[in-house]
Amino acid sequence: MYIWMFGINDKVYYGRTYKELYNFLNRIEFYTTYEKKIVYVHNLAFEFNWLRNIFKFKNVMARKSRKVMKCEIEEYNIEFRCTLFMTNSKLEKIPDLYKFEVKKLVGQLDYSLPRHSRN
Repeated sequence: MYIWMFGINDKVYYGRTYKELYNFLNRIEFYTTYEKKIVYVHNLAFEFNWLRNIFKFKNVMARKSRKVMKCEIEEYNIEFRCTLFMTNSKLEKIPDLYKFEVKKLVGQLDYSLPRHSRN
């Protein structure tokens, strides 16, 4: 894993390992046990292929094999929804569509470098 990140209200939470992600999910589950948490993921189909080896999922809805639109984590009251499917737009175009101030940086990463939790 390179990074995970959640924006909740005006705060951003992030980490670099699956252990940190589990700890974070346990904390939000503890404080909001009965409320279903909706997590929006851009290109959930891509992320699901990594997450399916980490979590057990239920109620997976996909438009075809490996094209997940939404799913729920069995051990948490969390549902992931795909914003790529919802908007049919690249992540870099979303701020223009919805008049967001923060923009995605484009062309800033050197993709020849390895990226993981230890660098």
